[in-house]
Amino acid sequence: MPRATRPSERNGRTVVFPTDALDRLKPHAERREISVNELLRRVVDVIVDDGLIDGILDDLPHPAS
Repeated sequence: MPRATRPSERNGRTVVFPTDALDRLKPHAERREISVNELLRRVVDVIVDDGLIDGILDDLPHPAS
């Protein structure tokens, strides 16, 4: 019998991260007793909800003073 479909598989998309990045996130996930995938979902949710993308990336041209 196949496993049940996970909500993220029904409602989301797959994003591929480099293995070394996932490895570096593992201790942070373990401290929270969650998977690295759940940690990444939470981090992205906070970044988007709190409007932090531009501040984190800081890759847009700055207006002239």
